Amino acid sequence: MITTICPIKNVNPTNQIYLPYKGNSKDLPIRSTNVNFCGREINSGIIQKVMESISDKNLIGEGGYSKVYRFFDSKFDDYVIKVLKPNANTYPQLNELPKYNFGQAIRKIQDNIFILRKQNGVQHGLENWTEVYLGKDVTKEQARNFAEDIKKISQMPTETFDSFAERTKYITDNGFKSDSINPNNLLIDYENNQINIIDYFRTNKSIMSKNSYLDMSNSILDAMNFEQICNALPQNERNELIKNAKVILTKCYNSAEKMGLSTDKSVYEEYLSTVTRLLDDKKLLPSYKRFTEIINM
Repeated sequence: MITTICPIKNVNPTNQIYLPYKGNSKDLPIRSTNVNFCGREINSGIIQKVMESISDKNLIGEGGYSKVYRFFDSKFDDYVIKVLKPNANTYPQLNELPKYNFGQAIRKIQDNIFILRKQNGVQHGLENWTEVYLGKDVTKEQARNFAEDIKKISQMPTETFDSFAERTKYITDNGFKSDSINPNNLLIDYENNQINIIDYFRTNKSIMSKNSYLDMSNSILDAMNFEQICNALPQNERNELIKNAKVILTKCYNSAEKMGLSTDKSVYEEYLSTVTRLLDDKKLLPSYKRFTEIINM
């Protein structure tokens, strides 16, 4: 078992961070900062705490391009550590979208290591989302767990969806697109009835920076794997899931309309078409079509 992400080397022990930049991380310029982090400057002691925290026992979650770790020191409970994998093609901006907590990067420690604001909640959706999307079967247990989560979310108050819509609009107004295809990009805080966005991006394609109510609902409902999830359930449980899914769709639509977020279906459909062309993904649009047929949109 690998207990440490490696190699981690060339750590800068001085009080320096990199300017925000998206591109080749080797070209990032450097600047000094005196801004405190948890009441302290970024010094060699804090850098050491970051490095000591990057181990399997502190692993919170893993995506296609990064791993996220908790700090082993409870003094830093409001923050987490993000380590980019070698295949990562985008780099976090520092302190962007300051109005809300989206798990933004607040400090850069090394080319592939960032300190992020911590968000509350549990990762939404199937743990092996990508494998299922690529054809792996959904187990009955997975489907039932997902259906139970959807039931809980459908029962959340209007204020939950209003807040979700408000944050989605804020992202849109600042030129960002929520990564709404994969439900793992949401954290659900069941205790506080909060739906938290944890992944978003900016591109130079205008359609890729627009969001609508369907970006809200479809990220919750896992539109791309919805058919496989339904197929793993007995008919009565499937009907219950579809009923709750429709409640969520309605709540997302109403909150989006209230907050001034687009309710135009074509915004999301054009986004999927663009992703299909860019990634040559032949499955995306047919999966969404089957979802709309099941939900009877």
